[in-house]
Amino acid sequence: MTGSSDRTDIKGVIATFLEAWESGNWESAGDIFTDNCQLVTSHMSAHEGGRKIVRAFQQDRVKADGFSVKAINHYVGGGETDATFSFYAYGHISKATKSATLGFGMTVTGSLKKTAGTWRLDSVLIALNWVTGDYSLAIHWQLPPGDDGWRIGDPAPTIVSELNSPWLAFPNSTASVTSAECIAETYARYSWALDQADMQQLAHCFTNDAAGDFQPMGLIEGRHAILGSFKEFRRPWPWMQHFADVLEIKSDEEKGVAEMIVGRVIPGNSHTQDGTPLYGAHYRMRLRRKHEGFWQLTWSEYRPGWFNANEAPRV
Repeated sequence: MTGSSDRTDIKGVIATFLEAWESGNWESAGDIFTDNCQLVTSHMSAHEGGRKIVRAFQQDRVKADGFSVKAINHYVGGGETDATFSFYAYGHISKATKSATLGFGMTVTGSLKKTAGTWRLDSVLIALNWVTGDYSLAIHWQLPPGDDGWRIGDPAPTIVSELNSPWLAFPNSTASVTSAECIAETYARYSWALDQADMQQLAHCFTNDAAGDFQPMGLIEGRHAILGSFKEFRRPWPWMQHFADVLEIKSDEEKGVAEMIVGRVIPGNSHTQDGTPLYGAHYRMRLRRKHEGFWQLTWSEYRPGWFNANEAPRV
């Protein structure tokens, strides 16, 4: 990526996309799709071109009078004219007259192209990971596999991390990004790898001498043991998503070390009644810089327990 201005512009395009998705006001979004933009989803098939993509998203409102979607775990990377992005999305569809709600969680990734000085979405891939509630509010959706995961006869997964991970296309695109952003995006890379069962990418998230208190598994030492344990631990939960906010970062640039607090977001219970962000657990993570723009975890400690943003643990 050429500089911070490109990164800001790309984040702006993604924010505009999210605003239109939630509000349904796609006219205000302007021309954010390339002519041949591809939308590929696990729950409402594939569509090409801005008009067809907009019509596909509008279907989410046919049976409902309320729609909410929030994005978290953001990542952006890229070159001079091409970029990739990813985020996790969670939200709900509601119908007041039925007192009905359908909650959902999704993984979203894709690409952008810069033409005539303007960034536009060129592809969007969406995997619907889980749903809960009244399925009648989204009868046009192909529901995700159940707790047992993918079975013979199910459609092929929309996102295959080993091919679609946004970190693959531009592995060294963070030279112009601040250390704080690179450190924060380490969590996005870690959660993506774990939730997608991409053990190769997860391996790059840890140093060889990493250790941690990974509840409920307990203390684990060494990258080999960490990866092996995670690989087996996540098997019963193919739909898992680790939504989270990075709450605080402290770094020592000279020594190349950092520490951060990450709050675990629980969809459906993400805010207090007065709107304050609410978290169901937190991570205390220590990191070491491997090279410019790339940080790895040396320690990760996971602690369940509810707290709001005003009571967050400190580094």
